[in-house]
Formats: sequence, C-alpha cells, structure tokens
Amino acid sequence: MIVSFQPLQLDAIALLSAATGVDFSGTEFSNENEWLCCTVRNPGGGIALIVVFEFKTWFDAHVSTVMVDKRSLSRQLLTVLVRMVFARADRITALIDPNNKVALAQVWRMGFRYEGYIRRGIEGQRDAVLFGLLPEDCPYLGGKPFRYRVSAVTHPPQPGVH
Repeated sequence: MIVSFQPLQLDAIALLSAATGVDFSGTEFSNENEWLCCTVRNPGGGIALIVVFEFKTWFDAHVSTVMVDKRSLSRQLLTVLVRMVFARADRITALIDPNNKVALAQVWRMGFRYEGYIRRGIEGQRDAVLFGLLPEDCPYLGGKPFRYRVSAVTHPPQPGVH
C-alpha cells in the first residue's frame, strides 16, 4: 500500500463525493490550515482508503472517510493520523448517516463517543449521528490498550422517550 498525505487528486475527490453524498468537487484541499488529507492506494494505483480532516475551528476537526480495502486502515496509520490531528485540534467530530452500519461500527471501535442525532446534519439534506473523539478517549494515544465496546445507541431516541 502507498500512503500519501498530499491534497486529494481528482479521482479521490470524485470517490469521496460519491461515497459520502457530499459534493467535494469545488473544495480546495491544498489549504493545509483547513485540511489534512490521507490517501492510501494499492500497488496498481487504485484507491484503498481516503481520510480527510477539515479543521472547522481552531479546536475541532471533522473527519470524512472512504474505505475500499479494510487492510489499508492499519493501527499504525490510525495512530499517525490522530496524532497529527490532535497536534492541531482538541477534538475530532464525525457525522455519520444513521443507515451506514459499517461506519457506525468503525467509530465505536476507534473510541468515538455518541454525542447526539442531528436532523438534516449532512448537507442540510440527510440526518446524521454525531460522534466525538477527545485525546483522552483515544486508544491510539499514550500507549493505552486498544479496547472497545459496541453500544446499542446508534439511532435517535424515539419521541417522548428519554
């Protein structure tokens, strides 16, 4: 696998847009103050993984990912990515479509915590489950053991139920 931390190429932008349902086609990924990009390609040049962090504020980075090949997301790469992000931000935010079961399971394994449900939270069109990761919760920092617990909280609470 070939890992690049350069701005996304056109094929990666197209795949990220198609997979997330967010139009990234006009995004300027070369601005290092706003974006941290990682593309993993297989030896043939095909995309195996895309991870982008958008620094929305001085303390918050929003993450978007596309995983084509599970083998591309190694513990070593995750450690490098979270260290790079937490050197610049105090939290990582993930907004996930409530129907994306693979992504929901992945954020739990990575130590993210459920923080809420946002109606029309993705592009003002689709609902989103909100997750956050703080450095003290991250299993990839400080030599903490990697442990996870899958919670039943993946959907919004029902009206009238608390």
